Amino acid sequence: MVNYKVTTTVFGERPDFKEPRKILQELGRDGFGAMMDRFYDIVVESDIANFFPQDKDMLDKVKKHNTKFFVEACGGEKEYTQEVGHIIW
Repeated sequence: MVNYKVTTTVFGERPDFKEPRKILQELGRDGFGAMMDRFYDIVVESDIANFFPQDKDMLDKVKKHNTKFFVEACGGEKEYTQEVGHIIW
């Protein structure tokens, strides 16, 4: 069983992520992207599908955009920052 520790953060300050970095390290960039693809493929078939685009091209854009965000949030390359400008912590 995983023991999650919940901590508070200060708006505008980058939280000290430790565990999410392990996910990116273990999966690598390509594996992380594949995980995100599978996640969204499952989500669009779920009870909350109405929150996500059903059009394949639009969903692919969401997948790519959000993958860049989470890769950076997990300590990876600054793909999201290069595209959008910055991650607000």
